[in-house]
Amino acid sequence: MSSKQSRKKKNKKAKMRMMKRANIAVKSEAASTKLVYRVAPDSAFLNTSVRIVITATNTTSSDIIFSDSDEIIIAFPSSMVSSQKFSGSTPEKSGYTVSPTVGAPSFSVTVSFGNVVIRPNDTLIITFDQVPIVNVVGSPSVAITEKMGSTNSTNLPFSIKAAGLGIIAWLDKLIVGQSETTQLNWYTSGGTSVIISGFPTGTGQKQFEISDKLTSTPVYVPEGYPNWPYTATVYSSSSHVDQLVSLQQNPPMINEYSSVPLATQELAINETAELTWATQFASSVILTTPLIPNARQKIPAIPLTVSPGKDLQQAYSSNYEQLPATADYTLTVNGYKQAAVGDISFKIKPITLVYFKYADLEKTQIKFQTDPVTTEYKTWKFISGDVNQFVINQPGPVKDIFYLGVADTVHPQIQYFESTANAGKFDLTWTTQNLNQLVLTPGNIPIASGSINSGTLTVDTAGTYTLTGTTASGLIVISILEVS
Repeated sequence: MSSKQSRKKKNKKAKMRMMKRANIAVKSEAASTKLVYRVAPDSAFLNTSVRIVITATNTTSSDIIFSDSDEIIIAFPSSMVSSQKFSGSTPEKSGYTVSPTVGAPSFSVTVSFGNVVIRPNDTLIITFDQVPIVNVVGSPSVAITEKMGSTNSTNLPFSIKAAGLGIIAWLDKLIVGQSETTQLNWYTSGGTSVIISGFPTGTGQKQFEISDKLTSTPVYVPEGYPNWPYTATVYSSSSHVDQLVSLQQNPPMINEYSSVPLATQELAINETAELTWATQFASSVILTTPLIPNARQKIPAIPLTVSPGKDLQQAYSSNYEQLPATADYTLTVNGYKQAAVGDISFKIKPITLVYFKYADLEKTQIKFQTDPVTTEYKTWKFISGDVNQFVINQPGPVKDIFYLGVADTVHPQIQYFESTANAGKFDLTWTTQNLNQLVLTPGNIPIASGSINSGTLTVDTAGTYTLTGTTASGLIVISILEVS
């Protein structure tokens, strides 16, 4: 059997073993820390300079607030590093800063100002470049001290390996979503070439030249598999050393889907809301609105402003009589296996009648207004003779109908309601029809029965005044007047 056939057989057996188990993150030893820490790689060859990445992950189901008084201290012992001449960094715009501390090679991770929210499954990444490893084999630990309200510590085991033929391989991410790639990284000692095997396509392997620097290649989990193994092998002329790594694929998750204002609050038809969501392991994110069934969204998400009332208005522009009570926004996150789905429904406030009345006492002109002011949802028409009908199609669907005209003897009408200035005060004048009660607010002032059909009342100040009329059968109508 050739060496190539032997490698394929060995990789096939290893692949079968690795596919039977899921790869889980290396957790910090102390369960008391709020975040779970990982060091990658967790080993290095002696007397080398390497890149070391510390990740801190929120594995809880709640947000963790990293305030401007919090701190994470990362300390590298002298049994691991040979000098303090290296630095740390965090991704641009992450909000975090990494500063060296006085004395031993340790670093303080803080936020420059304000608070940073670490959402469920979010990860803080701290990268240290050109870390000088000591010239002694050993098993030191990276010490983490977490000062976030309380002070807790943990240690991340690290191994320093002897020189000779060897390879140290690890993944940037241990878990990915459908079609998502991550980097498989490695350092080598000795050898003449490196072969990475386990690629799902082509020959299944790629060959790389030996380098004393960090080397990487993108890898992924093929469709339909929960995890997938890769083998990193370093070869010399007479021997080889390999290392297995396994990449896990997770179904999509919605870590957050919320709105401002909250969906528990009613919105007027002209109000907007901001949708915010956080997803993980998503291959695509689709938002279904009342107007658009499949609106593809960016990953990662940015806050999205929506107009629930306007969306309903446009969606039902040809049939306002079928307006639903809510505007629904469904978030569908696609990926491996079953999609994750979240729903937010905004209840739309009914439209308020401000007035439906004559503009003059002679009853020659009609005017009307709603709150909010809108040209949609409503109709005004003559229905017979001099009777006018004003219809507001409300979400629900509910239809509010108002009448104006002397021929109507059933429905409540406030036919006229206006003001005139009078020596620094204001005279409010009205005419009504079909009412047996009339109340003026503010003040909750009942109008005497003899003045319900037609009357005048003097008020001292400008402001908003409302007449509320009620028929004998309990039907109600209002008319609102701005007096200035």
